This record gives sequence, structure tokens and C-alpha cells, in this order.
Amino acid sequence: MAAWTPTTNAKYAVVVHDYTARNEHELSLPFGEGVHIQEECGGWYRGCLIRNRAVKGVFPSSYVHLKDCHVENSGPHETVVSKEDTIVQEVTAVLREWGTIWKKRYAECRMDVFNRIRQVMLDLLKYRRQICYGTLPQDRLTELKQYITTKIDWGNWKLELDLVPRNREGEVINPDSTSIHHLYQVHQKSQKEVSSAGHKSGTMIVRKRDNRINHVYMEFKCIVCHIGDEADLYFSVYDPATQTFLSERYVIRISRQGLVVDPTMLHATNVVFEDFSHQDMSKDLYLVCHIIRVGRMLPDDRKGFSHYRRPYGVGVYPLKDIFQMPHSSTDLTEVSMPIITVSSDGEFVKLHDYAISRSGRQTDKALRASLRMLRGDIERLKRENPTIFVKTFAFSRRLGFSDVIMPGDVRNDLYVTVVDGEFERGNKKSARNVEVSFKVVAKNGQVIDNCIYLGTGSKAVTEYKSIILRHNNHPVWNETVKVSLPFEMFHKCHLRFNFRHCSTRSEGREDKHHFAFVHLQGGDGTTLKDDRHELFIYKAQMRPEIPDIYMGLPSGPTEAMFNMRPPTIAGIVKSERERCTISTLVCSTKLTQNAALLSLLKWRGQEDQLKEILTSLFSVKGDEIVRFLQDTFDALFAILDHSTVHSQFVFDALAYILELLTDSRSKYQHFQSVLDAYIQSHFANMKAYERLLSCLSYYLENIANPSNEFRTKLGRAVSAIEHVFKFIIKSRSLYARAYRNKNFAHFRESLDRAFRGFNHLVIAQMDHLEPVQKTAFERFPRLYADLLTQFDMQEVATFAREFIAAGAQAKQLKAPVGRARNYCMLVTVQSKLFQSPESREVLLPCILYSLSQQLQRHEQEEACVEVLVEVLNALQNSSYAISNQDVSMVIRNMFYLVLTIIRAVDKQAPPAHTGQYVVSLIAMLKVMKEEHYSELLMSFPERSRLLGFLIDLFGVFEELIRSNVYAKNWMIMYMVQNNILVQAITYFTQALCDTFLKGNFFERPVWIAFFQLSVTFITQWPLQLENFSSAKRAKILDKYGDIRTVMAFQVLSMWQSLDEHQVKFVPLLIGPFVSMTLVPQSDLRKATLPIFFDMMEAEMNAHGSFKQVEDALFNHLDEQVSGGHGDEEYKELLSKVLIEKCQGHPSLNDNGILFVESLTGLLERLLHYRAVGHGEGNRFKRTVCTVNLLNFYREIGRPQMYIRYIDKLCELHLEAGSFAEAGFTVLLHADMLEWRDTALGPQGRHPAERERQRKERLLKEAISHFDKGKVWEQGIRLCKQLAEQYETELFDYRQLSQTLQTQAVFYDQITSGGRAEPIYCAVGFFGLGWPPFLKNKRYIFRGLELERLSAFNERLLSQCPQAQLMTSLNPPGDDILQSDGQHLQVCSVSPVPEVPEVFQRKNATEQITQYYKFNEVKTFTFSRPFHRGKKDKELEFKTLWLEKNTLTTSSRLPGTLRCSEIVSAEKVRAYCNGSRLSEVVCTQEELSPLRTALEQMTSKSHELRTILSRYQADSSLNINPLSMLLKGMIDAAVMGGFSNYQKVFFVSSYLEENPGDVEILNKLKQLIHEQVDFLQVGLSVHSERVPANLKPFHENLEKCYKDMRSSVAKEIFGDSDSPTARRRQVSRSQTVAGRGNYYRESILDRGGRSPGTLNRVSVVMGTAPQERKTREVGRDQQSPIQSRPLPTPPKEESVATDTMPVPAPRPTTRHRYEQVSLGSPVNLMGEAQEEEDGDMLIEPAKKRTSIPVINATHILQQISSSSSDSQIYKAGLTAATTSSNTDATDFPPTIPPKRLPTLTSLHGLQQTEVHAQLPPRSQTSSLVDRPPELPVKQPRRKSQQDMDIPVTSHSSPVVSSAPLVVMSEEHDHRAAHIQPPVVTQTPQRIGTAAASPSIARPRPRPSNMQQSTQTQPSLQTQQLLQTQQAPQPGVRFNPFAVGVVTSAVFNTPTEERKATWSNGQAVPDDNLCPPPSLPPRQSGTKFPVSNQVDEDQNSAFGNGTSDHSASGDTTSSSVVSTNPFVQADRRSKPPTPKKSTPP
Repeated sequence: MAAWTPTTNAKYAVVVHDYTARNEHELSLPFGEGVHIQEECGGWYRGCLIRNRAVKGVFPSSYVHLKDCHVENSGPHETVVSKEDTIVQEVTAVLREWGTIWKKRYAECRMDVFNRIRQVMLDLLKYRRQICYGTLPQDRLTELKQYITTKIDWGNWKLELDLVPRNREGEVINPDSTSIHHLYQVHQKSQKEVSSAGHKSGTMIVRKRDNRINHVYMEFKCIVCHIGDEADLYFSVYDPATQTFLSERYVIRISRQGLVVDPTMLHATNVVFEDFSHQDMSKDLYLVCHIIRVGRMLPDDRKGFSHYRRPYGVGVYPLKDIFQMPHSSTDLTEVSMPIITVSSDGEFVKLHDYAISRSGRQTDKALRASLRMLRGDIERLKRENPTIFVKTFAFSRRLGFSDVIMPGDVRNDLYVTVVDGEFERGNKKSARNVEVSFKVVAKNGQVIDNCIYLGTGSKAVTEYKSIILRHNNHPVWNETVKVSLPFEMFHKCHLRFNFRHCSTRSEGREDKHHFAFVHLQGGDGTTLKDDRHELFIYKAQMRPEIPDIYMGLPSGPTEAMFNMRPPTIAGIVKSERERCTISTLVCSTKLTQNAALLSLLKWRGQEDQLKEILTSLFSVKGDEIVRFLQDTFDALFAILDHSTVHSQFVFDALAYILELLTDSRSKYQHFQSVLDAYIQSHFANMKAYERLLSCLSYYLENIANPSNEFRTKLGRAVSAIEHVFKFIIKSRSLYARAYRNKNFAHFRESLDRAFRGFNHLVIAQMDHLEPVQKTAFERFPRLYADLLTQFDMQEVATFAREFIAAGAQAKQLKAPVGRARNYCMLVTVQSKLFQSPESREVLLPCILYSLSQQLQRHEQEEACVEVLVEVLNALQNSSYAISNQDVSMVIRNMFYLVLTIIRAVDKQAPPAHTGQYVVSLIAMLKVMKEEHYSELLMSFPERSRLLGFLIDLFGVFEELIRSNVYAKNWMIMYMVQNNILVQAITYFTQALCDTFLKGNFFERPVWIAFFQLSVTFITQWPLQLENFSSAKRAKILDKYGDIRTVMAFQVLSMWQSLDEHQVKFVPLLIGPFVSMTLVPQSDLRKATLPIFFDMMEAEMNAHGSFKQVEDALFNHLDEQVSGGHGDEEYKELLSKVLIEKCQGHPSLNDNGILFVESLTGLLERLLHYRAVGHGEGNRFKRTVCTVNLLNFYREIGRPQMYIRYIDKLCELHLEAGSFAEAGFTVLLHADMLEWRDTALGPQGRHPAERERQRKERLLKEAISHFDKGKVWEQGIRLCKQLAEQYETELFDYRQLSQTLQTQAVFYDQITSGGRAEPIYCAVGFFGLGWPPFLKNKRYIFRGLELERLSAFNERLLSQCPQAQLMTSLNPPGDDILQSDGQHLQVCSVSPVPEVPEVFQRKNATEQITQYYKFNEVKTFTFSRPFHRGKKDKELEFKTLWLEKNTLTTSSRLPGTLRCSEIVSAEKVRAYCNGSRLSEVVCTQEELSPLRTALEQMTSKSHELRTILSRYQADSSLNINPLSMLLKGMIDAAVMGGFSNYQKVFFVSSYLEENPGDVEILNKLKQLIHEQVDFLQVGLSVHSERVPANLKPFHENLEKCYKDMRSSVAKEIFGDSDSPTARRRQVSRSQTVAGRGNYYRESILDRGGRSPGTLNRVSVVMGTAPQERKTREVGRDQQSPIQSRPLPTPPKEESVATDTMPVPAPRPTTRHRYEQVSLGSPVNLMGEAQEEEDGDMLIEPAKKRTSIPVINATHILQQISSSSSDSQIYKAGLTAATTSSNTDATDFPPTIPPKRLPTLTSLHGLQQTEVHAQLPPRSQTSSLVDRPPELPVKQPRRKSQQDMDIPVTSHSSPVVSSAPLVVMSEEHDHRAAHIQPPVVTQTPQRIGTAAASPSIARPRPRPSNMQQSTQTQPSLQTQQLLQTQQAPQPGVRFNPFAVGVVTSAVFNTPTEERKATWSNGQAVPDDNLCPPPSLPPRQSGTKFPVSNQVDEDQNSAFGNGTSDHSASGDTTSSSVVSTNPFVQADRRSKPPTPKKSTPP
């Protein structure tokens, strides 16, 4: 095998494909990474990644691409650097860094940034590819690099990355070789560029050169148009705003076929439109093409002249988009110019304006061209773009001079525009076809050939011919042509215009008689003015070939004004009605149109007028002067030599021209180069310096001259001193060269005189001199360069020092002058004078003195600090040969001054130049060396001054670090500053130890300042490397290292040097040191954590304990860790370091270790608390962590921290809307306080107050929270506490009144306010992925109001997005418990209420006890279904069992949390026979399928009752839920409904297999019985509210209900459809006819109203009677009637049943009121008699009458369903029916007549409310221990008359049950009299109707019944009915309250007894009574609400129901029976009763 050999050339490569290592020896290669190759072997390389050199391995060579590189430090430590261009490497690094952040922006849905960065990345890739190709020219490469760096900077700014400082060329600046100030300025400039408005608006701003000249490049492609003739295309640039053309016209001649006529230009139709300024670029310019057809007059003419120029059309294109193209763009833009043809010749002149107005509309004719922007000088452009300019090219120059007149630009062009004309028709019938032409003619009549250009790109012609506008006597041509003549010929030539009419059919004749002319130069020698000129048209008899014939005539009206000669010479006559208008524009640098300038240039011969000539020069415009600049200067200096008398005038003229050229606001400033070139190359006056210095000194010495003219001239002279001195120095140098430096002393004296004048000028205090002084300060530094040519550095520095010193003497200068003075110093420091040590030694003291004086007076601080920064820049420049003396001078004068200024800066609103001060301070620290630090400290000889200096210094350093002077993305600036500061702090700390540590010289403040500075330095955000990307972190570490560690060891060293002084810093420095140790750097932590032990030891030695350290550590760790600092490593390291220190310590071994363990526990909880995070999704976890911390602080006795977390927990609850929990949380704080007057300080949100006040305020807060959370019971408890204080301690009756009112409101809310029942869920958090406080634990959660289980699951999963919801309730296995994921197991649980004993004992109402059913609970149950045995697919519930579990929590709910952890319970396994097996972890109860069915039936009945009660309370509810519920119960699509029960349980085989289930089976029958009745009520409610579109749905429900009822009666209860059964049903239907109202109005409403609303009848149930005497039956004793004892009612339940409003009574028979026993049928033989008090007396009946009684067992079943399930199951009610054939003498004779309240009719008149009541649970011996005594009769007022209630004479089966005692509820204190039960038959089991003799058959109606008279209700009853309130929601019905239906004999006519069944068939009169109808519903009344009963909510298996919704409103009524088969026959015709004899 080949050996590994070191590589020689293959050193650097780039990964081209991902490679994954297959073993530990290989190296994984990510795509695009750089690789350093070290060895190679057989197609394999060994090396490492560039970004991770620590990991090395082998990899295949085919996965990388080799690249050239530079190898440094060859050998084992070699490094490689790619040879790629630096910009290419930067783009590569930038794209890698952006890629990660770019994806995050997409994940954050910031699509705007995402898309824009994507486009920039694509551009960078494209430009990088272009650079890598290496084919770009150098200029293009430079421009592209600048463009790339601009895009990179913009992208970094957009992605919030660090700003990269660059120079002008775009290269990254090295901070080590750059001064601090320059680095700061570069950052500022870059920041402004990237954050400018262009970036914010989305446009890309490119770092571009200062190019003010722009050009438009065009390539003509083709024309898409058939013209038919040859044509000329004239292209030009047009400004529609001013309606002027800006450029010359570019001409292309095309043939008939649309091709270029000139074959040499076939592929070279290119033009550059030159000279567009920035102002032009901002305008809306257009490229316009005029198309001129060259051919016959008309296109269809076949004869005639074929060279006429005729208008055809125009094309336009907007240049705005071209102007906005990027500077770096080299692409040509293809454009299309739609052509609009002319319809009328007269419109052609304005056709381009019309085309512009239609710009953007496409036509079928168009011009195709390519456009591109060019910027810069044409010569440079030619060099940079050789591919473009290699072609045949044309340049279309600008009409007139551009705004920027480039030096050396020579032009001599005359642009002539033939505008319009007016001509006579003459003898023509139609208008003429006028053609105008002109030639250039010399004086001698010679025509100048080829001097006229129709446009750029065309050949010169001798004669111009205009276009012909057909039949137009007023033509407007507006054609511009260029006349190019040598400038010396202008005065000899003129333009001669000829006019002729052109014929359509022939060439026509030339009209030689009409002509016009214009002179090119005037008589005074000036050129033709730039203006419009109207020309006279002359008629000549002969052709005017000789100019002398007409030259004496005026050419136009202007000449006619000064020419007195007549306009007629030799037969030439002026046409009076004809004229022609032209306009001219002269663009010449040789020809002037100004007479004054012309006279100056020709001054010789006019010496006597020199003064006027020089004076008139001030009126000449600058355009004229700059054209003749050299000639003008030559003339002025010639005059200066010629005449000394006029030297002052020459100096003034010279100053005027120099000011014009040097003014920064002038557009001629670029001519300074021409001026400089003139001085250096053309100026040759050797004696001018003497006169120039003399004139300048004259002005400077006479500054007091008050005349305005002198001030103006003085200002010009001072403004021009730069170039005046250039002339002076040039003249002197010429003189010295010629005369060997003769008269130098005189020259120096004259120069000193002038400088003395400057010094005198700047010192003078005159207001009118301020502008001149400002100019002098600005211009004076410009003299240094010229002075250095004649003097040495030191002499020139002396001139500058004297001038600066003079300026420093000036006091109270105005701001502009002061800024100019500082500018003078700034430029002086930047000049060459400051580079030399000799001159710097002269200047530096003067400059520093001036700066210090101004800074101390706070004058011009911004300008002064700029000068100071520039001085420091010079000190940092290595090429300046800076000496230690220079640095010492700066530090001595400026360091403390700058430090003082920074310390005094307003931190809230710092000035804009604060950064400059900071940069100055940092720069001084950078240049300081050890000797400079020593010298600075020695400048404070007194200890007090040195102490103040160090404190100020440390404070300023700390503020610099805290205040973030720089922008956040200036990372390089931060790192440079920190690197300098850490060195400076090291030097200053040595002085701290030497001066303020030992003995009595110890100064605590300065040490505190040092430690605070050190901690601030270590914890500043720019040094937290862990927060940066890996690439950024690696760069910082490579460049600077981890500066934090250096400072940390410095802190440790200084701390250890304190020794016995350490205790003086406890506990002050604990907080800062905690922040320092929390920095996530291992070395730093290990170095600084022992400081805490030193503090503990120091305090222990000083005070005997470390209480202060303990308290401070707890407080600061809590604050810092909860704020986001610290980690597990810190916790472990803190514990390890401190325990190691404490172990073995004599005084800290025990207490110290305990303290450290407490700290560790705190950190663990704090880390859990912090890891949860904020946000809606983490609120639950955060509250749990908060409670853990709260409990921890309570355990360790930290009340302050305990209160702090109480407040945090309360805030969390309030944010979540958990007001009840917030109230309990506030009580935690309130319970800590006593009713004392102790003063308490402020703490958190609590102000300073007394303890009593705080407790009172907290209790009020809790009351408010409990009110919002509807926990009024807790609020009442707190109100009582406050009321007691107000009443007995404070005697504040006002507060007492308010508190009692609040308490009363709470009571009212309890009795009348509705409270929704919350859901409770058991949640298990299984798996190792949960936080420790949740891992494998289970909690009970209190859900939101009206929240469903699905909504709870969604909310829980939203808070735990990583969790998986378990679908099984089985206990999780180890695979889940030990998994790394997060699993949630959620199930709904039912609370087990714990009603207080007082409410049970006093039998409180349902509204009171309702609260305790879902609140203050800690025990919960839930059921889990499972199958035992083989599962039956058709009848699944046959093997379905339920496992009931009981869970106990650690605290009651609601509490301080919405959840509580499940702690412990016991396990009980119970089968259907109730045997207990064992007790283990949790309570479980397994229910057999029968009991499961019983559970499901109970649950569905409860659900139906609940929803009906809601509809009863609110008529506006949607009917959908009721519709779907009825649909699911009546027409069960799932589980089969009752039919499946029939198949499984109600078969003989089931009882044979399960003989012990007889009682449970009977219960199931009773539940079915009950449910069928309630379904009838539900249908009745549904029929009233169902909408019309759901009527078919309702009818289908009724049909299904009838089928179900019939099926239940037949299959379950064993009844048949025989006539006998029907008669029984009819009899029963008559008995229970009135019960429909009861069930709808009373049974559904289990709530109540205030006592006394209506008279009520109470029914007390006792044991089942066996004989006529009263006896007690024990609970354990089996009754013959009941197989099991009745259930014991809950103690807290009571009855308050509401009634419906009573309508007006109708005529009925008179009633008999009887005492009723539910245990037996009773014959009421007595009649109700009136007494004086209005009560009814019941007397023994004299006549035996068979009266049916309601089925008490059914009512008991109804009320039992409201009790707990366990009570129902244990009760085991057995229904038995008996015959009601009892004699009247069976009535107990011992019972005295009983007074009954007036009863109301159940048929719609009024409704009686009856209460059934059982003894309390404590009475276990029997249901009724003894009958209560009858109370003494109370006096009562007169009662109302008897109410007539219709009754039936038919008997009905009655179930034997408990005795009833009827009593009035108007007398609450009366004892109920118990009626002994009466037994008639042996009870039989329900369901055996065929074999049961107890069912009585209906008897014939008696014939001797009497008609009753109608009675009216009493006044009391009416008032009660009017005042009754609507039922309140949330009220529960006492399950043992039932209404008693009484019966009486009535006699009704046959017509009144007729009734119609649901199928429309009539009922026979002799067999049936009319079925009762519901009372008409009153407007605004509602059904009373029946709240839900506590049931197991976890069972998901109902009686074939579905959880869907429907809507509707019912209006029909129905009758509810006590058995399901009573009204089953309503689906068919009524049964025919048979006579039968009861057994």
C-alpha cells in the first residue's frame, strides 16, 4: 500500500459534493466548505476544514476541487489562504452567513426581506461568477467591486449584521493600521449610506464616483413601417416641460425597403447624446424621432419632382427608466418607439407633443433601438468600453454649453433654427407650398461650401432646404441645422435665405425674386445674439448674386431702427406682408457677443478709456469670461505692466474674475484647473508680485473704511487671496530666477506687511467685517503650499501660528466666524506643516491652547473636538515621526478636560458630537505608553485630586460601556475600544493599589468604582461571544482573544489584595459579582466563584454569621437567573466550588454546606422557571414553576422573595383571566399580615404603608378577583373579616356600609346569578422529555367555563406543541415513561363534592350548595370502558365494562393554581355483586355491562334534563343541540338504543344467568320509563321552537318516538296491544293528563324562588306501608314493597320549584281536595269546605269514590336521577302497581281535618308545587324516625274561593311507596303530619304486567256528577302570580321534591269531553276523557332551569345518542305519562275499553 506523502501544490480545495464519514478516521465534507490538504495517498487526501482545524481526517479527492493558495508557516503549523480576489472571498463568506439568516426570515414570514435578500444573493452570485472568469477590464472590475460591496453592506444592514468599514475603493479597512477617528468616520459614512432613504424605499444606492457628466448611448436597429420613399430619421432629446430640444439631431437616411442607405453605416448606426447634467437626469426627457419622407409631393404621384422633403410621422420614447439604470449596468435596453403618422402637414410641428401625451400606447408601426447610460468623460469611456466605441460612432452634442464646462473644450458652432414664415397667396387659388433654403455667403458673394450640417451623422452640405408643408401660407418648420465655420470667417459671412413655391406635378420653378439675409457679426465686432430674429423678405427683379447689392439694406426690424436708408435699392423691394423668423444659438469659445469683453481684449489704442473698460468688466457674464479666460488674464496683466495708475483697477478686475472661478457655488469652479494651468504655464509677468502685494496690503490696512464699495472690494480681495498669492509667488519665482533672488528682503517685508494685515483683520471687532473674517480664516490655510515653495517649514509654520494666535485672541466671535477659525486650525493640522516635527513643535502649543480656551468656555465644542481628533490622528500616523513630547503635550492639556466634558454630558439627550469626544478619549489612551500614564498620574500631586480623578475616570469608562455610544452593528468599533480600555484599566489599577490600599489610606469609594467598572466591562453585550455565530466568534477570538478572562483575573487579583478590607464590600458587591460569575465562560467562573466564599468567610469572621451574604445571594441569583442568565453548568460549578471551600472550614463546614445546598435547590427551580419562557403557550408551566419557587422561599423562610413571587403568580393569573386563582394567590400575602399598625416599607408593587392598610388593600383586591371569578362564597368570607374590623376596631361605618353592600350583592349573586360549571380533567405528563417538575406526574386541571374536552385538549396541545396525545387511558408502560418524547394522557373527571355539614343539616337550597359541587374539591372520579370476554361485534356493550377510578389531589380546587398534582388514593375492585377485593394505588370500581347501561341511561337522562332546563331558562337559544340530542336518543344510529337493551337484558336467559341483577334490571326499566317521559317533554319543547324548514324533521322524530314507545312498552314492560291494555292506557292517560304541564314546568325546573311566591304542597316520603297503622322500617330491613331502601338525599339539597303564570280559569266541575298517600290508592269521600280564614278543611268522605293517584315510584325515579349515582344504585327502587279499590272507611280516623292551600289546575289554570322530602343522611335507622307533631293552627286571613279543577273518575294503577303529608309552604314552621301508609296489594316487579293483578282496570264514569261553578282566584294569589320572577339559571332542583296530582270527580257535557288524537281520530265519549292540553304560553315567560346533576362525565357510551345539534321552535303540546306505554297508542286510533273486574 502506498504511503502518505505531504502535498506540495494541492494545499487548498473546495468541497463540490457532500461527503459523510463512514468511520472515525474519515472527515465529513459539507458542500462549499474550504479544505486544507496536508497529505495524499492513492486518490485520498488527509486534512481539515478551514473553519474547524481541530478535526482532521481522510476524504476522497474526487469530492473536492483544488484551488490556488498562499501557504504561510510551512510545516505542522502551516496555514493556507486562497489566492482568490478578496472580494470573491468576501462574497463567499457573506453568502454562507446570509443563507442561514435568510431561511429564518422565511420561517418568520418576513417575506419582504426574504425576497429582497434573495434577489441580492442572486446578484452577488452572478457578479462573483463574472469576477472569477477574469475577463473584465480593470475599470469595469473596479466599478463592479464597488457595486458588490454596496450590496453586501445593504444586505448586512437589512439582516441586522455587523457593519463592515470600507475605504472609497470598497476595500475592508484594517483597524490596526487605522486611526480611531478615521475608523469612526468610516463607520458613520457607511451607516448613512446603508440606512439612507433610498434603502428604506427599496431602491439600491450604489457607492459611485463624483461623475457629473452623463450620456445616452443609442443603437438604431430597424424601422417597422412601410413609408414608400426614402426617408430621413432625425433623433434628438426633447424636454416637454420647456418644449425645447436639448441635443443636436442625429440623422439616418433609409431606403424604400427600410434599410440604411449608406452601406458603410449598415451596422454602425450608433450615437452618443452628450452632456446631460444631474438636473437633466431628474427631468422627464424623451427621445424623439422625426421621420421626413424624401420624394414626390404626394405619395401616390407618379410624375413630378421626387426630392421634396415631406413630413411623415414621429416616434417617442421616455428616457426616465434609462436614466435610473445602475451605474454598473452594461446591458443594452431594447426599446420600441411607436410611430404616429401625420394627418395634416400643419400638425407636424407639434406632433411629438401629441405622441408624448399618448406615450405607452403601441401601434403597428414602430422604431427599434437599444439604449444605455454612460457616465463620465468621453475619453475615459472610450478606454473603458472598447467594444462599443470600436464601431463607427457619432456624437450628438448638446445645444449650447452644458452646466459643466470642461477645460480645453473648444467649440465654434452656430445653430440656426428656421422657425416659421408668412407668405402671400399671390395669383394662386390655393395656398402655397413654400420651401425655404439658405446658404452661407461671404462678402464677395462666394458661397461657402459644405459648412451646413442637417444633423450629426450626416454629411456637410452647401445649401439647406426645409420640409414642405403643402398648401400652407403660414408654415411652421422649427428645423435646426448647424453651421460650422472657422471663427476668423464669421465677420466676413452672412446667411442668405431663398423662398420658392414648389409644384405638385413638376419640379417647378425657383422663385428667384424672394430672399432674406442676416449678418453673422455686428458692426461692433460682436457675434449674432442668441435670440429670435425676424427677417425682412425682399423681392428682386433679378437674382441677387452679388451681396453688395443688398448688404446695405436692413435684414430685419432691429437693423431698420438704426438704418435710415430706405428698404429699396436697385429694384429690390421689401415685401410688406411677408416675413420669416429664425433663431440662432452660438456655441463658441472664441466668439463673444459682449462688447465690454471685446473692448478689454482690444484695449490697446484705447488707453485713455482703461478705467471705463476695466470697470465695465464687472457687468460681463461668467459664460463670456470663461470662454476667453486666457486672453482676459493676458490683457489685465498687460495693463498692469503698462500703467501703474490703473493697478488698483486691474487688481479689482482680477479679484472679480478669481472670485467668480473659485466660489463654491459657481458652476465655473471646474475652471480652476484651467486657471492653475495658466499660472503654471502661461503667466510670465515677473514684476506683478510687487503691485499685487501692495494692492492687497492697501485693502487689509484700511479695513475701517465704511463705504460699501470698499467692503465689496475687500471681500473680493480676501476671497481671491489663494490665487492672488499663486500669482505673487509665481511672479516672485520668475523674478528670482531671472535676477538671482534679488530684492528678497523687500519681498519678505512686503509679505510680512500683508500677513500683519491679515492678523489685524481677524482681531478687529467690527460687525461689517465678519463675512470677510470668515473668508480669511477659510482661505488662509490655502497659502501654505505656495509659501513652502519660497520658505521652509518652520517659517511658514510661524506665519500660521501668528495668524492662529491672532484668531485665538478674538473673543465672543459669532458662530460662523468661530467655526471658520476652527476650520483654519483643522486644515492646518491636516496640512504638510503638521507632518514635520519642527513645524509641529511650533504649531501644536498654539492649537492646543486655542482648543482648551474654547472648550473651557464651551464655545464651538463640535468644531473644537474635530480639530482635537485630527491632532490625535496625526499622533497615530506612523509616518509623522511622533515624539513622546508631542503625546505628553496633548495628554497634559486635553485628557482631563475631555474626561470632564464626557462626564458632564447629559445621558438622556447627549449632543451629536459626543461620539467625537469618546473617540478622542479612546485615541489618547491608544497613543499613551507607560511613561505617559505615569506622567498623567503625577500631574495630580495631591491624594484627594488623584482620588477624584480615578473615580471620575472609572465612572466615565463604565458609562462608555453602558451607554452604547456606537450603533449596535459597529462591532469592530466596540472591540477596538474594549481592547484599549482593558490595557488602560491595567495601568490605572496599579496606582489604585499603590495609593489607596495600605493603612489609613484605604479609600472604599474608588475600589467600588473599580469593581463596578470591571463587572460592567465583563458583562457588556459585545463581549458575550456565546450569542454570536460561530464564524463571528472565531474572528473575534483570533483577533482579540477573550478579553473577559483578562479582566476577570484582574478582578480576582485586586480582590485578593484587599485582604482584611474584603468585609467592607459585603453585601454591596455581591450583586455585581453574581452578574460577573453568570457569564458563560468556564475559566472566568472558576476564577471568580471563590470570591463568594471569601465574602462568607469575611462576614463570618467579622460578625459571626454570613446572613448578609446569604440574603444578597438569594436575591441577586433569583433576579439574574430568572432574567435569563445562568445554566446547569453554573449550578454544578457553584455547588462544587463552594462546597469544596466549606468542607473542613472550622466555621463554615455545616452552615456553609447547608447554605450552598439551598442555593443549588434555588438555582434548579430558577432554571426550570426560566426554561419555560414567556408567552401564552407557556403560561401553565410558568405558573407551576412560580408556585414551586414560592413554596421554596416559604420553606426556607424568605418572606420578601415569597411575596415577590406571590405578586408574579397573581400577574400570571390576571393575564390568563384566572380571577379566582388570583384571589387565592393574593390571600397568601394577606394571611401573612396581622391587623396591626406596624410600618411596612415599599416592596415591589406595594407602597410604604402600615400593616393594617396593606392587609385591608390585599383583602379588597382578593374580593375583587373573587367577584370576577364568580367565587362569591370566598368574597363573603373576606367581607366578613373586613366588616368586623370596620365595626369593632376602626369604627369606619362608611367602609362598613360599602363592605356590607358588597356582601349583599354577593349573596344576591349566589341566589340569582348563573355560574357555568367548569370541566375537570386528569392530565398525565409521561416521558423524559418533560421538565423535571412535570416528568411522569399527573395533575387535575380545572378547565374554563363551558369548555369542552376537545377544546381543552387543543388548548393543552397548543401549550405543548411537541407533545403527543395518548389515545388510551391504560397506565403507560416503560416504553412511554422512559422515552425521550412528551406524551399526554387526558381524561375528563367528575369532582366529588364535599358540602359543608351546616348546609346538609339545614337543608340549604340548591343555589347555595351548587358551589360546593364544583369548587373546594380534591377528590375526583373517572371511568374507563373495557371489554371482558369475547367482544360481540353486533352488540358491543354486551361485554362492555366500566372501570371507575377515584383520584385525590394535593390541594383543593380552585386554589392558587388551575391544577393540582394527584398525590395518593386507594384501589377498590368491585364487581356487580359489590364484593371488595383489595386496596392498592388508586380507587377503581368495575361496572358490569348492565350497570354500564344503567350509567349510560342515567347520563343521557341527565343530559336531556340539563338541555331542557337551558331552553326553559332562555328562549333565544339555538334549537340545534336539542334537535340532535332527540335525534340521537329517539332514532339511535349508534349502539341501537333501547332495542339493544331488549335483546341483551330483557330476555329470560339473562336473569337465569345473572339472578343477582334483578334489582339493577328493575332500575334500568325505571330509567327507561323516565327517559321515555322526558323525551315526550323534549318533543313538546322542540315542537314549539322548531322552524318551518325543520317541521318534517320534527314529524319524523314524533313518528320514531311513537314507534320507540310502543316497542318499549311491548318488549320491556311486557304489555301488548290488546284492547284491555289500551283501556288501561286510556285510564292512565286520564289520570296523568295534567302531568304534562307538571313535567314541563315543574320537573324540568328543579330550582326555586323566594318563599311565599305561591302556595306549595310538601310531600314527605316514608317507608313503604304494610298495614293501616304507622310503623318504622329500618334501613337494613327489607320492605315487602321495596327490595332495597330508598336513597338518602344529599344534605345540601332543597326544593324551590317555580310555576308558570296562571291564565284565566275556565268552567270546570267543582273539586274535592284530599290528602294523598303515594303508597296506596285513596278514596276521597270528603268535600272541601270553606272556613273563615279561607283554608280548605278535608273531612272524611261519606261516599266511596275511586280516585286515581299519580305514580309516586315514577316521581321518585325522576328525583333520584338528580342524586348521586351511588345512591341510585344502592336505593334499588322496585316499582309495584296496586289496584285502587279502597273503601272510604279505610281512611285513617285518627287524622284530624287538614287545612290545604288552594290548589290550581294542572290543565292550564294554575300549577301546584309539591315538595318531596326525605330525612337527612344521619338518620340511618329508618327513612322516617317518627311522625312530626301537627303544629298549632296559626291564624290566617280570609282565603279565596274554591278553585275548580277538572278531575277524572277513572282509576289508574298506583305504586305503593311512602306516605305523603300535604302541607302549606306559606307556613314554614308547621310540622308535617305523616299519613300512615295503606297497603292494598302485594307488589309485583315491573315488566310483568300480564301476570300482575295490581293493575286496576278502568271503571265506568259515575253518572251522578254535578256541574261545578267557575271560581276566581283570590287577590293574594293574583298578586303572587304577578310578582313571581323568572327562573334563575344555575338553580338545582331537590331530587326528592315532586308535585302531587290530586283527582276529583267532575261532570262535563259530552261536547266538552270530545278530544282528537294526534292522528285526527276522535275519542269515544263513553270511554275517554279529553286529553289535557298545555296552558297557553305567556309572553316573556321561560321554563324554569334545571341544572345538571353530578354524574360521571367520562363515559362516552350513551343510549345511542350523538353529540350533534339542530335548531327549531315548537308550538304544539303533548302529554307526559309516568310509564312509557301510557300514550303509546297515540300513533293509532284510540283503544276501545273493555269492562273488566279488578282482581
